Amino acid sequence: MDSSILSRRPLSLPASHAPVKSVAFGQSKHLMATGDTEVVVRIWREGELLHEIDPRSDQEKVRSTERIRGLEFSTDSRYLYVSASDRLQAFDVESGNLVWEHAAPRYLGFLVVSPQAIAVASTGMVAASFDHGSMATFSPDGDRLGLIRDNYAPRMMGFCPHGRVIVGADGFNLCAWDAFSGERVHRWRLEQRVYALAVSKFESLVATRELRTLTIWDIDRFERVCELPAGRGLPLLAFSPVERVLASGERTRIRVIDLVNQGVKDIDAEGATVLSVTFTPDGKSVVAGCSDHRVRIWQLDA
Repeated sequence: MDSSILSRRPLSLPASHAPVKSVAFGQSKHLMATGDTEVVVRIWREGELLHEIDPRSDQEKVRSTERIRGLEFSTDSRYLYVSASDRLQAFDVESGNLVWEHAAPRYLGFLVVSPQAIAVASTGMVAASFDHGSMATFSPDGDRLGLIRDNYAPRMMGFCPHGRVIVGADGFNLCAWDAFSGERVHRWRLEQRVYALAVSKFESLVATRELRTLTIWDIDRFERVCELPAGRGLPLLAFSPVERVLASGERTRIRVIDLVNQGVKDIDAEGATVLSVTFTPDGKSVVAGCSDHRVRIWQLDA
């Protein structure tokens, strides 16, 4: 990639009645889910709305926690996992019905515990972290496989490509855990606070976003690879699923960074604030959920 601005106009889809803060894809780029700031989840197929889902709780005490913290499809695209309010929920993609849910017990018997992040491994395992210092792992069908209690339980996380290691950050620590035993296998004490994290599905790389920098880490070698400058904007990161390419949100644009050829492309979001960033499953397009209620999809040059 050369340093340039990608001028091709995006495919722009009206995806919500509110700003779009979460976008996820199934096995195919034709299956997409969106979540907005009004806590409404929508499932789309080939641009057509399949289902509109309300994951909010009916309990008054939970109202203040109601926002969407994560959307992920199962590896076979049968389920959509939603982290919102005080629970992790799984919805059937074809019917839109709730299949299973998990709500952590109240802390000290009365404090609401909310899921902070969710991740799905290549093996199908589902992991969720909670704000009282724990992580839980589940089978695709909702059977709890393990419970990990750790002072460094992450606010953001993902699985390494092989699905055996969970990597996450709580803000000032970057940690790796064995997904099956729950053992913490490594911890980096960070010099700067981390505001965003992305874990590559292509190779064992992790990106973190600090206030003014992006840092790339090699998880297999437990070492820092490089540090890059970061622009202003919400801390948003996503790795391409098929190559060593990273996307970073910066106010009204996305910066696409080729980590192999050290090239950068800036993508203009047509004046809208970028609220979420991801790639299509084939890695050929970068996608943004935007403040003007739309999802924008840019095809990347070969």
